This record gives sequence, C-alpha cells and structure tokens, in this order.
Amino acid sequence: MATPPRPPSVRRSVSARRPSVALGAVLAVAVAMAVAGPLAVEAVAQSAGMSPERLVAVDGGLSERMAGIDGLAAMAREDGWTYTIDVAMVMHEAADRGRREVYAALRDDVVRRLIVDDPSDPFTRGFVGWRWRPGVDLDASGTTEAIRLAEALWQGADAFGRPEDRRLALLLVEGYLAHATVDHGVWLVRNYFNFETRGFATNAFMLAFAPDFLARMAEATGDGEIAVAASRSAALIARAIGPVGLIHELVQPEIETAFPGMDLTIHSPNRIANLMNSCTVVEQVVATSPASVRRLAGFAEARMPELAVLWDVETGDPAGPAQAGVAIYACLSRLAAAAGDPAGQALFLTAMVEAMASQSAAGRPIDWYSAAEAWRALGAPDG
Repeated sequence: MATPPRPPSVRRSVSARRPSVALGAVLAVAVAMAVAGPLAVEAVAQSAGMSPERLVAVDGGLSERMAGIDGLAAMAREDGWTYTIDVAMVMHEAADRGRREVYAALRDDVVRRLIVDDPSDPFTRGFVGWRWRPGVDLDASGTTEAIRLAEALWQGADAFGRPEDRRLALLLVEGYLAHATVDHGVWLVRNYFNFETRGFATNAFMLAFAPDFLARMAEATGDGEIAVAASRSAALIARAIGPVGLIHELVQPEIETAFPGMDLTIHSPNRIANLMNSCTVVEQVVATSPASVRRLAGFAEARMPELAVLWDVETGDPAGPAQAGVAIYACLSRLAAAAGDPAGQALFLTAMVEAMASQSAAGRPIDWYSAAEAWRALGAPDG
C-alpha cells in the first residue's frame, strides 16, 4: 500500500540569509574534525552552545516516549492508525541503541498483528500489512514497509543475538519479492497486495527499493534470488535519477499502453519530486552509487538555508511553499556524511536541531518517523 504522507514539514525560523552563531560553531568543529562518519551528539551540543541533555531534550522527550512503548498501539498517529513505516524506523533505532525492551515489544506485536503467516493462505506468507488498528483486519500489504521492517529485524538479529529474527527478515524479503513482476519489460516490486480483492497494484514507489540492504543480505546468505533483486533494484533507481539528482517517484509500466515510446514508465506526477523521498531512496544506494549520494547532497547544500520540500525533478526549481523540517535535514546530514562532506553534514545537522527546537517550543511533539530520523543522524544517547 502507498506509504502514508510524510509528517508535515516545519518552517524554519532562522534567518533566510545569515547562518546562526550555532551554525558557524558547528561548521568549524566539523571541518576541524574532518570526519565522514556521524558527529557525536556531545560535539554537536557543544558547538551549538547547549548541553547534550538539552540537545536530546529538544526532540520532545524521545527517549522517555520510547521507554513507554509496549506495542503497536503506543505508536498510533492522531488518526488512530499505527503505520508500519514508523514502527520499522523505531525498531531499527532501538536495535542500534541497544534498547532491547523496546525492540522486543514492537517485534512481538509486529509478528502477531502485521506479518501475514496464515497456513490456509501460503501465497501471502511473509506479506506485511502497511498499517494496523485494533479490531480492523489488514486491508493491504506494503512493500516499502516490508523491506524497512526486514532491515530492522536484520539489525535486531545482529544487535541482540537473535538468529530467529534473521530468519524472519528473510521471510519478509521472500514475501516482498512475491510482489515482483516484469511488466512491459520492466522489473518492479509492486506497491501492495489487496487482501480483499486478491490483486496487486500495478505500480511501485521508488521508496520500496533497497539495493544496498538486499546486497548485504545476499552476501550473508548466498541467496542468488536476493542478489538478482539487489542488482535490479540498483538499476531501477539509476534510471529514476533526474538531471539534478532528484528521484522520479513512480514506476508504472502500464502507462506505456497510453503513451508508447514516450519513456514515461518511471516518472513523477507533474514532474514533482519530494526531497524526503529522494533522500530516502538515495540513502539506499550509498554503496552501489556513491556519485548519486554526492550529487543529491550537493544539490540540497547549494540551496540552503531555505530548502523546499517539493521540487521540479527536471529543473531543480522549488515546486511549493513548504519548507524542509526535521526528517529531511536528518536524512541529508547522513548523505553528506556518506559523501565525505563534514561541513555539509554539520550544516544539515544544525538546521535539524533548530527545527527540532522550534517545533518543541511551539508545543508540537515530533512524530515518530522524524524522531527516528533525527536519532539516527545524531546518534543520540539513551535517556
């Protein structure tokens, strides 16, 4: 199923033309450190003129909120649904931070409520529901959700010595690949399977492809099918990269029937690309396409300090008034780190921290997805 819309962006309150004092300090420290890996939270806090505790506090009390997670219901959004993409993100970070109790509570509920394993329906074994609500049957699977959840389980298996979670991750990838097909000569992993109509979607979002993770899994297991999927995923993403480094959002081969020979199989509606989506996709090809990482990070860095969410995928012009928020800056900071650009990493980290502080001061809790993105970028200590 289509991944739900990203959390609302946060308009930045910083000057549009002049970097803050904190920004200059962080840049100086980052360049002096000349490291490509994530900056330590202590270094970022010191540069921003605040204590590490204060820096972590601007996330809206993420650690305290995380400590209260006892299952899927604890992560429901305002609409009452718990979205699997949020759960996968938090599980991955819980594994990274050694939060065994949080990881285990979510993992057990995921198995009970989101992963399909019905002996009477072997075809859907390993499919993952895209969202959950108490008392409501799963309506559709989600391939973006499945691959992110598989990666979280893979991480948890390593972090906590749980070989059963590695086997579960492999089951999810098996279900994920059951969504794969070739349409008009194009390989894709279809967006969802509708459990009521028993039919697959005819399109795919680029967000659903994770070649680096699949390549790691294939290397660890020797699974040839997964290796082929990794290679095909990388090739598909390469085709989706636009002239300025942004990513076309959709793969929809059936469009060829209406527009033969127009090369519209991979496209963005109205040529609009979401920077969050582009960053997420490019982060999946750090190993297989480092040039793409440098290109997108450079595109965003050159347009700071005011960074739009939506862009014309062909020209690189802003396509809407919404400004980037916590999640986008967090993702871009990791891209800059992967590109070996500590100054860019610090630039995005500082913008992220300022957006977090602004949102916290306004009394708006940071959503789980953005919080997990920020936690990954900062390497925040446990509370």
